[in-house]
Amino acid sequence: MAARTAIFFPAGSQAGKLKLGGAEKRMLRTLDTLAGDGLEAAVIFLSDLKQSFVETSLAESLCKDALHLEVIVCANQADVVRTVLCRRFDTVLYTDSYRTMLPFLAAAVIIGSRRVMLHVTTFLAPGHYQSAQQRILFSLVRRLSTHIDVLYPSAYRRLVREHPRKRVTFTPMPTTVFEDLDMTAKARRIVFLGTLSDVKGPDVLVDAVALVQDDLRESGYVVDIAGSGPLSGELRDALAQHRIDDIVHLLGQTDPARVLPEAEVFVSLQRINNYPSQSLLEALVQGCSVIVSDDGDSSLLVPPGHGLLVTRTPESVAQALVTHLGRSQAQKRASGLASRDFADNTFREDRSLEHYRELLGTQ
Repeated sequence: MAARTAIFFPAGSQAGKLKLGGAEKRMLRTLDTLAGDGLEAAVIFLSDLKQSFVETSLAESLCKDALHLEVIVCANQADVVRTVLCRRFDTVLYTDSYRTMLPFLAAAVIIGSRRVMLHVTTFLAPGHYQSAQQRILFSLVRRLSTHIDVLYPSAYRRLVREHPRKRVTFTPMPTTVFEDLDMTAKARRIVFLGTLSDVKGPDVLVDAVALVQDDLRESGYVVDIAGSGPLSGELRDALAQHRIDDIVHLLGQTDPARVLPEAEVFVSLQRINNYPSQSLLEALVQGCSVIVSDDGDSSLLVPPGHGLLVTRTPESVAQALVTHLGRSQAQKRASGLASRDFADNTFREDRSLEHYRELLGTQ
């Protein structure tokens, strides 16, 4: 049976796997589940990767034994447009205002598809644009979309005000894959996981560690920074300058499953919004105590009374680290269990599935 709903993503590879962001993984996992329940859905990738590699890697990324989604790999934009025009999808979904998405959207306009923009880009949530061109693109895409589905509560309120005649919906709290929790595996490890860029804030964490390095050594803690990016060299130099390379380890690109089960503390310091960081979600599921910068909607992902909200400064992060070190073992364990309970009660897949069933008209 031909797919009647299609979602579009440009796709590359990283470390031998399909490169997908947290929002892409969550959306595709949801669509694949709905496809298993009867939704006729396809994902279109703009990529020079082989079809077999994309299908296998996608299944691994979504933690699925087999996919229910139809996977279509297009080598160029002409193939993307041709696919949309020939398949005549009833509904198309796409993320924000990237130029690579515009031919897909234009083809959908031509055939009269219902067009759902998934507003998932963090820095666009508060209306921050990196250029005038991006502002124009975002405005154009909003006008061409028949429906805007928003991931961020603050952005939802703003877009409702700006588009009173357009259908704007708010995506429920995001979901992630839940695994068994083994608190006995926890070690005295503080973990940062993400792109090593200024927006993510690994440099803030390094400077914070430098301020409390003696406390960390005395308590037997180490800091693992997992990821790659433009700040890699600068961070390496900072570790040597602060003389903390004995307790701070740059791991490079790392599978979260390798570091989060043993992590006692997870630090998330994104500049604009930590909501809904996939790595932060996975850390909560793995029973990590969390230290999170209080920007945007970030507080919605912090267990009340257990997680620590900070300003994005070395001094504030250092104080939070000291606060955690001062907890008893029982308190640390309780904080980790509270993270998992918070995730169990908040990131329920059934809410997300119900939302998209309604959005896509499958109920």
